[in-house]
Amino acid sequence: MGEFADLILRSNPFELYEIENNEETLDTRKFKENVYFDVNIDGRWYRWEETFHSTSQDNRERLHKYRMQIFHQAKMFGCKEVIICADQGPGMWIYDNANFPADKLKEYAHSYQYLQESTWIEESEKEEWRKNAKHIMFSSYFQNQLNLSNEDFVEVIYNDFSDIDTP
Repeated sequence: MGEFADLILRSNPFELYEIENNEETLDTRKFKENVYFDVNIDGRWYRWEETFHSTSQDNRERLHKYRMQIFHQAKMFGCKEVIICADQGPGMWIYDNANFPADKLKEYAHSYQYLQESTWIEESEKEEWRKNAKHIMFSSYFQNQLNLSNEDFVEVIYNDFSDIDTP
């Protein structure tokens, strides 16, 4: 790499660069192996997560709209899969480690290591949290394969877009 590229990599150890606009409608962060996309949803995570508990036509359309926004951003950056998580609660530790190598970040999320490191939940509550915190594939919702109990909540969503037909 050139001298300027080396300087950038040394000066900002978290992300390599950010793409933002003044209206705060665009916030993309590029890491060595990962890209962070900020998809604006109505309400906080818990309101969006509730949408997965119903298969009403309105919810299906809403989730499809968000999924396609994520898909188009991911495609623009050459991403083949994404991890979707909250920016609050234990899931925020996944984002906080977005500078990990991609395989390590996936393992970090899959293994619930982020939950063990979280200070957001009391140690005594972590096992109960893990029992109800579901990791899902986004496609499972659209294929009617997602069965959530009243106690369950969606904490991490994986999406490899393999079920989306593209031209």
